[in-house]
Parts: sequence; C-alpha cells; structure tokens
Amino acid sequence: MRDPALTVKMHGNANSFSDGASFSKYEPIINNLAEKFAENESNSTISSPLLNKEQVKTRLKLEFKEAVRLEEQYTLLKQAVRLILSEGQNYLSQEEWDQLSSDIAKAQEKLSTLSIYDEIPEKLYPFLGITEASLDAVEKISRQKYQEENYGAAAALCAFLTTIDPENFSYWLHLGVCYQEAGFNEKAIKAFSICHLLDPLEITPWILCTECYVRAHNKDDAKLEFEEARRMISKLEDTKPWDEHLIYLKRIID
Repeated sequence: MRDPALTVKMHGNANSFSDGASFSKYEPIINNLAEKFAENESNSTISSPLLNKEQVKTRLKLEFKEAVRLEEQYTLLKQAVRLILSEGQNYLSQEEWDQLSSDIAKAQEKLSTLSIYDEIPEKLYPFLGITEASLDAVEKISRQKYQEENYGAAAALCAFLTTIDPENFSYWLHLGVCYQEAGFNEKAIKAFSICHLLDPLEITPWILCTECYVRAHNKDDAKLEFEEARRMISKLEDTKPWDEHLIYLKRIID
C-alpha cells in the first residue's frame, strides 16, 4: 500500500473542479519551473559541505513543488469560504447561519493576525474560534451540495473540514466519496487512505478504495484493498449485507 501519512496535503488543484482539468495536466509545466528555480537558487546559494550541487537542486525542486501544492490547497480553502459566505444561508436555518457566519468572521480575523512564528495546532477549529455547531453546518451544506450532484463544491467544503479538523473520519470519507463521484480517483484514494489510518476496521473505505484503484487502472493495489475488505467481512457475524459489494468488486478486478 501507498504511504497514507503523506496524504494530509492531498487536496490538489482547486481549479480542476471549475475547468475539468486534472493536476497531472500541469505537472510538466511545474517540473520545468521547479528545474529553473532550483538552477537559479543553487547558483546563488552558498555551497553546503554535506550536499553537492545536484543534491541541493533536488532538494530545492522538491521544496518548490511542495510550495505550489500548498498554494493550491490554500486556493481550495478560499473557494470553500467564498461558497459558505455566498450560498450557505440558502441551506441553513437562521440560527445555524448566524453562528456560522460569526465564526467565519472570527476565524478570518484570527488568521489575519498570525505571523510565520506563531505555533499552529493540528486541530485548527478551536484555535480559530470555530464552534462544533459551525462544523456541523458546513457539513450540512456539503452534503446538500452532494445531493445536488455538485461534487466539486461538496469536495471543497469537505477539504475545508478536513483541514481544520483532520482527525474526523466522516469528513475524510465524505471527501473521498465526492472526489470519486467527480472522477478524481487518485484524490479519492488518498482520502480513503486517511480513513484507513483513522479507523482501520471500518470496511467502507476499503470497498470504495478498491473501486477507485480499478478505475485508475491499478489492479495490483485494488486486489490488496479487496483482500483486506474480504478478510474483515469474513469476521462479521452477518456477512450478507456485503455480499453484493464483494461480488461486484471481484468481477471488476478479474
């Protein structure tokens, strides 16, 4: 299996939901920019006694590409906030909306005062002054966007939730489902991989991840996910609710 710990920065290209382009389309461009950045920086940087020039360039390229991806995640989060403020009231009661809009305003004010030297906790929402009621409100909007088949908007809101509360299993599961429905199988796989970390005994992410691997033309990993799902199901007292899933998955893998 892939390393799921690396997927906390997996939210990807926010613009892909508006223009249908996948991040991989821009990978050659980013690689070229990273190469130019690393070449320029390595020439102007004091030589390291531990690393030769090529090693320095490799490290700089990785840092550049990571910065690009973080910027994309930032764009996706801005998209979620814009969506909440422009459409959120349409999906919530007045009480829910008043609480959520107040919390978003407090969070934006808090963020505006931060510096790069401030220590940021992993669980962001209490730090930003966002209440659990507001998290529930954002999830409610996301689920209704999903029901409308607006999977891009639903995913953006889920990405917002997983960023400020990264230990919540249901947020990651819903994010994966949104990505899967939108056809972004690799992103869905990464979200389901986080689910494996948070609750390895929950069967649903293993089932969904199997299907995503098949759609991504990676049957080797699909078989691994499928076998783990089948192993866990075999230990249940009642396996019947899962029979159709297993039959379907075995058919698409074979």
